[in-house]
Amino acid sequence: MTATPVANFGEYNDSHGIVKKNGVTIQDVECDFSWELKTDTHKVAGKWAPIEYPTEYSYTLTIKKALARENIATNIVPSLTATPVSGTAVVVKAATAFGAAGVFTPAPKTMPTPSAIRATLDTAVVTTAGYVSIIGTDVNDEPIEDALYFPTTMLVGGTVDTDKVFKTVTGYLNQGVVSATGKIKLDGIAGTTTWTAGAPETFELEIDLVKDGHTTKAVIPTAWFKNGGWPWSTGRTPIELNQDVAIRDFCAIQWSDV
Repeated sequence: MTATPVANFGEYNDSHGIVKKNGVTIQDVECDFSWELKTDTHKVAGKWAPIEYPTEYSYTLTIKKALARENIATNIVPSLTATPVSGTAVVVKAATAFGAAGVFTPAPKTMPTPSAIRATLDTAVVTTAGYVSIIGTDVNDEPIEDALYFPTTMLVGGTVDTDKVFKTVTGYLNQGVVSATGKIKLDGIAGTTTWTAGAPETFELEIDLVKDGHTTKAVIPTAWFKNGGWPWSTGRTPIELNQDVAIRDFCAIQWSDV
C-alpha cells in the first residue's frame, strides 16, 4: 500500500506562532486573538427585514503561558506598574564580629534602591547556631526586621538572604549565634525587584501565525495587560497564567501576510 501525502496533516501538532513583546519572543506561550465587527440595524417600512450597517470592532486578546519564576518580570510586574525598582549590589556593613547574644550592632545604611540583604559568614564557622535579625525600614518607611538563621553546618563564605526588602538598614541584633572569631558581612543584592501598583507598562505586541510557509503578522503598537495574579493548582500540575491584553487603538494594528 502506498501512503498518500497530506499537505497539512500535522499542522496543529507543532509550533505555528510567535508572540513578541517589545521585540523579544515570549517563550512557551499560547495566544488567542479574535475580533468581531458589530452591526446596527434600521427598520425600513415595507421591508420584511431591517437594513444592517457595520459599526465598530470588538476583540478578545489573551496570552496564556505556564507560570515560571522569570514571568514575574515579564508578565506580573508590567500588569501593575511601568516603573519597577531593581535592587543594588552595595556594601552595607564590612565583615564585623557577631557580638554577644542580645547585642545590637549599628550598621546605618541608606540603600541606593530598596534591596534584599545578603549576610555572609566570614573568617570562621559558627559553633552555636542561632539567628541574627537585620533591622531597618521598608519601602514605605515602616520599621521592619528579618531574622536570618546561621547553622553550625554553614561553611565560611556561605550566605543567607532576607525575605524582606530594605530601604534603609539600621543594624543587626545577634540572637544567640556564637563563633569565636567568626564575622558577619552585609550586602545589598542586585536584581531584587520591588514595585508599587500604578499605571501599567505599555508595550508593542507582535503576533506571527506561521502556516504553509507563510507568515501572517499583526503588530500592535500600544498594548497592556488588563489583569495579572498568581493562579493556584494541585501538585504536579502546570500553573497556567492567562492574561487579557488591551489594545489602545484596534485600527492602528499593522496587518501583513508574507
